[in-house]
Amino acid sequence: MTISELRALGDLLSGGELAGLVAGARERSALTRAVRDLLPAAEAHEVVAAHWDQETLVISVSSGAWAARLRYRQSALGAERVRVRVAPPRQPTQKSVTGKSTI
Repeated sequence: MTISELRALGDLLSGGELAGLVAGARERSALTRAVRDLLPAAEAHEVVAAHWDQETLVISVSSGAWAARLRYRQSALGAERVRVRVAPPRQPTQKSVTGKSTI
């Protein structure tokens, strides 16, 4: 990628509709970190994402077992309404014989 292409990409990300998407992603990332900071390490590691849906804190975790454990910790999260859901599993990337991703 050339310098001018990188600048053009930077301009896209800093203005217009994409800027709103980038800001939203940063907010979700910050909220996810904040939720993880409130939990014990083992449970924090299983938090995939967190976001606000109106006045409800929505936390996505890696499995149903972790969702059940997190539901018992709702009061420690400081939100009046909390919904814990199981995130869909991530698809593993396929690797070629050389070890490079083929997707």
